[in-house]
Amino acid sequence: MAWATCTEWASGDVITEAKLDAQSTAIEELQAKFGFSATSSTITPGAIAANTTYVSSGITVTGAEVGDVVLVGPPPTAPSGLVYCGYVSAPDTVKIHIGNVTAGAITPDAGTYQVRVMKLNP
Repeated sequence: MAWATCTEWASGDVITEAKLDAQSTAIEELQAKFGFSATSSTITPGAIAANTTYVSSGITVTGAEVGDVVLVGPPPTAPSGLVYCGYVSAPDTVKIHIGNVTAGAITPDAGTYQVRVMKLNP
């Protein structure tokens, strides 16, 4: 196996074009194969009642297909006691569920949620 040498590597640099040898797959080819999409959206969840009650919000993620894997990142100001999950409900549409696992109601502020969608079986 032949290794490429990276010179003048600076903090924060990212390799976007690399192959180990002629038979390897380039990073950009892998990204296209696994269909990684990302977006963010501002959501105002409103009041969420206690004990596993949840609210849903739909956002557009171009290229998302039913069956894709969805990762949800809440805003840094999100209150504790909430859980987040997402799924593709229809082409290009991701539903975000925000559940309350506490004994009291929670009303989170509006915030920007990060969403990542990946193809499970490319």
